[in-house]
Amino acid sequence: GSIRLACKMNVPIVAGGLLREGSEYRLVCRRLDKQQAYQSVVEGYFELLAELLDKHPEFWDGLSWFAAQEKVDHGMEVDHGMEICP
Repeated sequence: GSIRLACKMNVPIVAGGLLREGSEYRLVCRRLDKQQAYQSVVEGYFELLAELLDKHPEFWDGLSWFAAQEKVDHGMEVDHGMEICP
């Protein structure tokens, strides 16, 4: 809903990430709403995410989460399914 509303109202949509480079941080930003279309914004977000992860795999916190889950899963039955609420 928020992407569609922002496109409808012509509000800038920006995605970004904070990357650690040694002892410093660099902010990477990209404007995603050039075409003011939901599909374009979503595709742009995933393209940016893929680029960041390709160059900086440590950017995604999910890698740590999966490593922690493997430790929890041993000897336990864990449901990894997602319930989608209407």
